Amino acid sequence: MKYEVNEELLPLEKKNEVSHKEEDQRKFMNVEEASRYLGVSKSCLYKKMSNREIPYYKPGGKTSFFKPEDLDNWVFQNRISSKEELIVEVDRRLKERGLAL
Repeated sequence: MKYEVNEELLPLEKKNEVSHKEEDQRKFMNVEEASRYLGVSKSCLYKKMSNREIPYYKPGGKTSFFKPEDLDNWVFQNRISSKEELIVEVDRRLKERGLAL
């Protein structure tokens, strides 16, 4: 005997769990979701879009969409090195030129 789950009878948290699973399967975000994902205001995101600072998709010239992996790549593209990393890099370059201290 097979039983089917009647979603109307599920507790609220179970319904949310189901909807989160659906969201996780989506491979794109709208402006609202992308701004929350990045932790910036929608106006900040629109400005970055207008200045072409951030990658996005606009199928049919209407609604804008973002891929989470594009947003991740954009966030992590300008990494600032720590002092320790800079010291190691300077030492490496000096050794390459035979000028090690």
